[in-house]
Amino acid sequence: MQILSGCFALLLAASSFGLVVGVSRIRQAAPQQPDAQHGAVFDPLEAAFLAGGPGRVADAAIAALHEDGRLVVAWPGIVEIRSAEARNPVEGAVLQAHADAPSGALHWLRIGAMRGPAVQALGDALARRGLMVRPEALNRLRRRRIRHDVLSFVGFFVVVAVIAVEDDDGPSWDPVSVPTIVLIVAWVLGALIGWLCRGAARTRVTASGRTALAEYRAAGADAHGAAHRVAVDGLVGVLDPDLHARLRAAHGFRPGRTTGTSSSYASSGSTVAWCAGGAGGDGGGGEGSACGGSGCGSSGGCGGGGGSSCGGGGGGGCGGGGSSS
Repeated sequence: MQILSGCFALLLAASSFGLVVGVSRIRQAAPQQPDAQHGAVFDPLEAAFLAGGPGRVADAAIAALHEDGRLVVAWPGIVEIRSAEARNPVEGAVLQAHADAPSGALHWLRIGAMRGPAVQALGDALARRGLMVRPEALNRLRRRRIRHDVLSFVGFFVVVAVIAVEDDDGPSWDPVSVPTIVLIVAWVLGALIGWLCRGAARTRVTASGRTALAEYRAAGADAHGAAHRVAVDGLVGVLDPDLHARLRAAHGFRPGRTTGTSSSYASSGSTVAWCAGGAGGDGGGGEGSACGGSGCGSSGGCGGGGGSSCGGGGGGGCGGGGSSS
């Protein structure tokens, strides 16, 4: 039984160490573009991606198109394009989604833009600059954390069984053996590390990304424009009450990764890496599957708090700023 205690303690320790190393690597990885300019955010659409993921980027672009009359939303949420002028690739994605949409409905435009290459490329660029974590790396970390949690769960019963066997094998006043004490300590530390690392596996925004977003908010405190307001505050920044209501309704539309429609954007499964699995938007709400919900990035992260290397840096809650809806 002492051999079992020692082996399981080593297994727990190895799993805990691997989890901490995995968190540290993805949170502290050096950006591929390490200069100061690439560590900052100046574009409201990049800020929107950091704050709320593809959903907020689409909302910001739609709000900008609506603000100057290039896009009009009529009842019951059908979009009319009055000017096909696109001032950036994301606005171009919205216009293309309108051309491809089966009905011109606002929710289809939003989904189409979120899934489009222009919006997804924003996430790729932010990841290259060390401001976000690649979805694949986060998924690997999430699987490792799940395995660690299972091991910790099993460890509780192993500890109980070892203590029970030792108690049956000797007088009740005998102290617990050293291997059993090591097992108990390893299990307690492993469970604690697993709990601390839970938040780090949920948020895609790094500490550098949170800093860049905070600096963007501070620098643009007096800025105007619908794209900036939505990037910072989510749908609260949409001043037109009718568009606000339509976009909020569009947030509730959650198709699968492919929808079975004939629209080209609905089947672009290869371009939605930043939408598969919610990472918690800035202020709540995961992206849902295949960009069907609201928000996909995170600013402060789903519990990624504090000083522990497993906490994923500052922040807390399911986001760190304005609402994503």
